[in-house]
Amino acid sequence: MRCSAVDQIGYALNAAAPLVKTDVQQRCQVATSTSAGQFVVVTMWVLQLMAWAFATLFVAGFTGLVRKTT
Repeated sequence: MRCSAVDQIGYALNAAAPLVKTDVQQRCQVATSTSAGQFVVVTMWVLQLMAWAFATLFVAGFTGLVRKTT
């Protein structure tokens, strides 16, 4: 079953944003039997890791947990 454009956008949001979860993963799945599919899955993992790291740094900076020493 092919995913619609809206499902593909939802899947991308689900992969990129750490706090946004949609039910698109049940309808659309990446075919990991191909090298392109494996590349997409690994890329999604890296993007999720980076999104969590940036969100953590943003919260730490916003709350003043990280300070410069002079």
